[in-house]
Amino acid sequence: MKKALISVLVFFSLALFAGAQNFKTYAIGDSEFTALSDSVRMQAKSVLLQPDAEIVKKVLPGDETPGAINGYVLKTPQGIMLFDTGLGANGSLWKSLKEAGIDAKLVRRIFLTHMHGDHIGGLLTPEGKPVFEKAMVYVNDQELEFWLSDKPANKDNIRMAKAVKEAYDARLETFVWGQGITGYITAMEAKGHTPGHTAFLLKCGPEIQDQILVVGDLVHVIPVQFADPSLSVRYDIDPAEAAVTRKKYLDLAFANKYRIAGMHIPFTGVGYVQKGDIGEYKFVPEQ
Repeated sequence: MKKALISVLVFFSLALFAGAQNFKTYAIGDSEFTALSDSVRMQAKSVLLQPDAEIVKKVLPGDETPGAINGYVLKTPQGIMLFDTGLGANGSLWKSLKEAGIDAKLVRRIFLTHMHGDHIGGLLTPEGKPVFEKAMVYVNDQELEFWLSDKPANKDNIRMAKAVKEAYDARLETFVWGQGITGYITAMEAKGHTPGHTAFLLKCGPEIQDQILVVGDLVHVIPVQFADPSLSVRYDIDPAEAAVTRKKYLDLAFANKYRIAGMHIPFTGVGYVQKGDIGEYKFVPEQ
């Protein structure tokens, strides 16, 4: 456990240093995958549903842990694709996109892992107009249905989802899990955090290094949830289902040696899943 703790602390030190950068690009097959920083922040361990669990005390001795909001771009021969859009005017994703040399007008497809405000906020200007004037926006059918209903408790999020629907109109398209979208992307069921939460498997070539699994919000408090995936957070709409999904994807990433990219893993959020000596998981950042 001491080794695991040291690894986590070293990782966080590196992640905080990397957070000073706003973007980082990786080669992936015939494409480029770029991590975009929207927000770097500390988050209280009280975001966990069980902040006083024994494992929390072991791997997170303080009251706070580094967190982030990330977005990702896949630049392919078929065009530029964006995964989630950050907070909008209250974040830095638009700035990071520009610093990475990407014009919002050239983004052709936007894929949403889900419709929480820190993932769809960047779709709209403060006046409620579309930021991405030519992009198609893709979201899971169950996710859109949920946020356009009266079921969610978060009424502000309902209003934002409806504003996105209105602003993008015919350019907002739904998909079902298992569907291949373009020749590069497969949408995968990852529900629990929200009813339509989606992971995306990006395949840009035949080799394992040509693939990345975008896992969205499967992980928020990485040292804790990698040590014990059963621990969920207050943002999860179905905490029990989120925990099952989280373990499933950590096992999948480990077994297939996928690189993962997480929206709340400290920037860049890109790395590998490994297993420790006593069955816990470890996150190894991509260098």
